[in-house]
Amino acid sequence: MYLVSTIIPFYNGGNHLENVIETLKKQTIGFENIEIIMVNDCSDDESPEIAKRLSLKYDNCYFYDLSLKYCEKSGYPGRPRNLGLKNVHSDYVIFLDIDDYYIDDAFEILYKKIVETKADFVLANHYINSDNGSIKNNLCSRGSLDEIILNPTESQTKFNRVTTGCFIAAWGKIFDYKFICDNDLVFFEEGPTEDGDFYFQVLAVCEKMCILPNTYLYMYNEYGNSTIHNSTEKLFLAFFNGLKRINDFLCENIALNHSVFISDYFSSLLLIFVTLNVDKTRKIEFLEMIYKFEQTTDEIKIKTPEVAFLNNLILKRKFGLAIAVGKLYDNFYNNLFIKKMYRKYMNMKRVK
Repeated sequence: MYLVSTIIPFYNGGNHLENVIETLKKQTIGFENIEIIMVNDCSDDESPEIAKRLSLKYDNCYFYDLSLKYCEKSGYPGRPRNLGLKNVHSDYVIFLDIDDYYIDDAFEILYKKIVETKADFVLANHYINSDNGSIKNNLCSRGSLDEIILNPTESQTKFNRVTTGCFIAAWGKIFDYKFICDNDLVFFEEGPTEDGDFYFQVLAVCEKMCILPNTYLYMYNEYGNSTIHNSTEKLFLAFFNGLKRINDFLCENIALNHSVFISDYFSSLLLIFVTLNVDKTRKIEFLEMIYKFEQTTDEIKIKTPEVAFLNNLILKRKFGLAIAVGKLYDNFYNNLFIKKMYRKYMNMKRVK
């Protein structure tokens, strides 16, 4: 039996699969103690063949193929992660995105901590790696204890105080597998908000969580050498419906980091709108949807200045001007030099 299992969903991950295995071989917990579950989401490159070859090369590597059941990719990591969860053979689960990696002693630290504390899950901090170098992302406020253990729903005020960011990603954490199974926790499969759905389900039933605010274990790669392509109507609607679904869940169940979640996800929704490839009439319909949603929520405090400016135009129902500003932003985000400089500026603010 393995000490931990790591689930790696992939779509067209041919350029990353072998690299991610090499990083796992460096884990101080021992490569042989890690069950590696690679799940193909109907790739159309050589990655399924690479994953199959790796599963034959290493006894602890297992390959599962969603293309045996589905004709096309889901487009989101929820479905492959759920298949991975059905094939876990250890007591603890760690999620890993194929283009990122964990620091060499991450699995050992997370495993020892969850065994020691008997927590339902443990989360640590992470680095953000961009074309401007790597920085530490501050999950908790500076001066926090090295270890914080609490029941998030019974200590909501404390939880919100120590977590300045809404750390909803599946990665960067270790979960008790029995806890996941006993509570029927699964990822939403039909949209791009699967992390939020899963994370807040976890918090709603969690009795004990452990936060390691001063421990940085995950390297999140934020690539800056690509342009932002036009978003589709399907993506916008899927994200908007996911935002509403999670917002409704939080309103009915828990208030944990509600304002931070809304701010982060709503900002992402507006950025999707900026690159939306539909005609003006349809854009106005979407802006009306956004406007009506905001009338049902408390004030949404958006951190990014240009996104806040766009949202103010929407709140004033200046839809024509909002569309024009959105076009300017679209050009801005697709200028690689400007994008690099802006990301450097935002990273400096993030560190502060």
